[in-house]
Amino acid sequence: MSIAPDVIGDHSIQRSALPSVNASNLVPFPTVSVVIPVFNGASFLAGAGACARAQTHPPRQIIVVVDRSSDGTAQAAHSLGSAVEYIAQENHGPAAARNRGLELVQGDFVSFLDVDDLWPADKLAQQLNFGA
Repeated sequence: MSIAPDVIGDHSIQRSALPSVNASNLVPFPTVSVVIPVFNGASFLAGAGACARAQTHPPRQIIVVVDRSSDGTAQAAHSLGSAVEYIAQENHGPAAARNRGLELVQGDFVSFLDVDDLWPADKLAQQLNFGA
């Protein structure tokens, strides 16, 4: 049995020359977990959370680690919705908050978003393309 060629422009290719595609040889699109460590950053958290959710390459998970804040940060974190994982811990500083977030990461990559920073919508996509 011969395989009929496909014609592309002035070139023809045999279908058998094309790689087969199945679930075992697909390269999965990399996933990113976003960790937002926060101490007394209630007034900034909604903006940081919105930036993380608005990415053109959506994060697999968003983790907010509240480092024993006293300004309503816990309530602000809860208001971000159920799609955001909220972790509270005793005040051990920003490094400990980042490390606690790292313990929960499920993505292929991790990106830290400081609570008082804002990202452009394509930040994660740009970083993933840079590494490709």
